[in-house]
Amino acid sequence: MQIFSNYVGSLFEINLKKYYCDIVSISTGLVSLFIFFIIDKTNQDWILKYYISIKILDLTYLICIIYLAKKTFKIILKELIVNFRISKELIRKNLKLSLTAIIISISGFIFYELDNLFLAQTTDLISISFYSIAALGPFILKTVFGLLFSPFNSIFNYIKNKKLVYKDYFNKIVIFFFPITFVGILTVTLFSEEIIYSYVGSNYSNSIWPFIYLCLAWSFSFIIHPTGIYLFSMEFNKRLILCGLISPIVFWTLNFYYLQVHGNISIDIFCLNKMYSNIIILPLYIYYLVKDDFINTNVFFKLLKSLFFSSLILLLFYFPLNHILYSEKNILGLIFNITLIGSLILLIKIVDLKVNKNQIDLKNIFYKLKSKNIN
Repeated sequence: MQIFSNYVGSLFEINLKKYYCDIVSISTGLVSLFIFFIIDKTNQDWILKYYISIKILDLTYLICIIYLAKKTFKIILKELIVNFRISKELIRKNLKLSLTAIIISISGFIFYELDNLFLAQTTDLISISFYSIAALGPFILKTVFGLLFSPFNSIFNYIKNKKLVYKDYFNKIVIFFFPITFVGILTVTLFSEEIIYSYVGSNYSNSIWPFIYLCLAWSFSFIIHPTGIYLFSMEFNKRLILCGLISPIVFWTLNFYYLQVHGNISIDIFCLNKMYSNIIILPLYIYYLVKDDFINTNVFFKLLKSLFFSSLILLLFYFPLNHILYSEKNILGLIFNITLIGSLILLIKIVDLKVNKNQIDLKNIFYKLKSKNIN
């Protein structure tokens, strides 16, 4: 089903209309998050129910993009199925990039998916429950950031042969997403206690620092995400493999070394290692950008300017919000907390648009999308 979804989605990507797929993907993603919050986790088979729900949503996504393909390109399901075949020439042409993608996927699996298995062997069930709560927020951030940056895969591929245009667009993206990712995550960590307490109660106070560490692991997404897409679009396979291998190797080396020296490992140390391992590739990414002359020096000045004004807004609203936000278990309180924190991040971004002028022109993008839909 995933392969066929990718196949249908490629029609939109080729025609620079992948935003259709992104809208459907975001919608199903939000539904999956809602299901996660309301599902009864006291039931032993809740994971199975949640997995089935995810698969139903995957099928819904596929049905929606098939319908959109019919409406947008006049391609019916029968034509999609008839033309769904393996091209040996295409496989041969993209073999190197495919192998790179496979290696990165395996590295990602080792880095992200083996946590519970490792913790089950080295800690107790209580510690695992603390980790599960701490890991939920960062997982949501990772998913949201992935969705936010996904449209740029097709855009980067489209403009990659125009280096000056590509470079200018890349720099604008870095500046645009800095307040949303870096400052946004700092904002979330400042109110981490209120978020966790309103979700599961004060009994999970041991989840606060692991939650902070795992959130901070994604704080440099404003440059790591677009740089990863840049490396893929330019087919820098060796660089991609090196960057993909560094994080899991460092992460598990730190964990096993600590376990060897101390005999056990706490959730705090485990999450701290995750943060270090995720951020450690940042200097290498910056090195590649500087080496390729792909990042302007004034970008760093604009980021500092953005950080200064964002910090002022945070300082202004921190203490009032600290007294307003819920700090007791309450699902409505959690929604209230997330709404207020999200509104603060939105305000920071609006101010940033006034401070740093040369960013992505959203009005122009929406106008173009609207014009294409009308045509």
